[in-house]
Amino acid sequence: EGGAAAALIIGVPVCLALVGSTGLSLVANIGQGSYPVSYPVPATTTALTMNVSGQLTIKPTTARQATLTGTAHYSVVRAALAEHTAGRTTTIGYGCSFPDGNCGLDATVMIPATITSLTANSGSGDATVTGTTGPVNLSTGDGNVSVSHASGPLTLNANSGNIQVSDVTSPTLSASSGDGGITATKVTSRTITANTNSGSVTGSGIATARITASSGDGDITITLTSVPDYEIGRAHV
Repeated sequence: EGGAAAALIIGVPVCLALVGSTGLSLVANIGQGSYPVSYPVPATTTALTMNVSGQLTIKPTTARQATLTGTAHYSVVRAALAEHTAGRTTTIGYGCSFPDGNCGLDATVMIPATITSLTANSGSGDATVTGTTGPVNLSTGDGNVSVSHASGPLTLNANSGNIQVSDVTSPTLSASSGDGGITATKVTSRTITANTNSGSVTGSGIATARITASSGDGDITITLTSVPDYEIGRAHV
């Protein structure tokens, strides 16, 4: 009887927790919704920060101000785009109050030359950058990062996704991934830093004055077009 009572005492809260979790998931699935988003960033903005937790695409524009368009996803309670501008700095965010279900903003952001600082986090979504000329600081959680035809300084971080860089002439390139790999093709830069925890680092057509590459468990294979100063960990060059 004592064992049965103990099992009952332990089992009831566990069952209630499972029922509660299942109920939340069911409600979240039933209550999913989405709506289009269009936001013109103030024309005075020179520094832009975004935290959207979704698929993110960044492209250049010849217009005088940045714009964000896309689709917002939520569960049960409709969430709103949050924006704040102070001086020449604008911050954009998107988050949901319901603790379960699909929440994120799949967005395309058009960046003019007047944006001299861009910081973006796409959460679990992929992030793609093409043709930017200013500094870009880009990070993802589980998503992949892809950058091409950029000429401004790049700082790229992925928690578990892959990072791919191609046709880049950035003065500085810093790429860091936890479990994902880093691939660079046709990159010209004064300094390059590439670090992974367990992924591989692969580079071809690399022209740089200094390169630093390291990987915990992955291989490093880099083909250089010149002989720079370099520091390599677990490398095959």
